[in-house]
Amino acid sequence: SSAHSSCYCPMVTGSNGVERHVPRGERATRISCPDCAGVLGVRVDGDRGHSMFVCRVGHTFSMRDLLVGKEQQIEARLWSAVVALEELVEILDDFGQRARRQGLADAARFLQERGSRCEAQVAALRSAIDNNRAVEVDDEVSRIRTMVDGS
Repeated sequence: SSAHSSCYCPMVTGSNGVERHVPRGERATRISCPDCAGVLGVRVDGDRGHSMFVCRVGHTFSMRDLLVGKEQQIEARLWSAVVALEELVEILDDFGQRARRQGLADAARFLQERGSRCEAQVAALRSAIDNNRAVEVDDEVSRIRTMVDGS
């Protein structure tokens, strides 16, 4: 793009498959933005060497904010999976009842077996959510410094 034509800004692809230019002074990561899923770059901010994570659209995170954002993203996605599986269980149960009423015993059994697997997955996800303990982001964690060269 023309915004990057006067300097060498390499392209990087994040874990989500989205590409973006990486400005000078910024190191590419394979981490996606908690807000928009864009690729994050990391740069040293100020004289104290604190890391700042920036996505292509400008969402900016301190290390603390990035940890909090990722923890929230994980919980939201786990709950989303629980809801999707619970809805699938309802659909499978409904279709299974219809299959039984229509004398389709094999179809009813397959649907019931899949529903049982989904219920087990829901239980496992609920357990994972219950056992998911976010890292305590205290003052000491917030003081961790990361240099752009990786040190």
